[in-house]
Amino acid sequence: MEVDLEEAVAWKEGYFRFNNESIESVMRKVARWYNIDVSFQGVISKEKFNGTVSRNKDIDQVLEILELTNAVHFKIKGRRVIVME
Repeated sequence: MEVDLEEAVAWKEGYFRFNNESIESVMRKVARWYNIDVSFQGVISKEKFNGTVSRNKDIDQVLEILELTNAVHFKIKGRRVIVME
């Protein structure tokens, strides 16, 4: 198994690190960290995500940063986040 050293270091330092990842992969990490349920509605973006975001941010802030790509939008209902294009 190959380990992404940069991702491991980012995780240890308190960051999510996305390296050419699908929204499904990004949301799996976010869901695990914030203990939320994620569902997808409609067409799922094929956009790949790159970047680093602090895990110390509120989930609202993380989702706002992801929305800045204009590739995805989110609706929050309690502990469920719905991902839309």
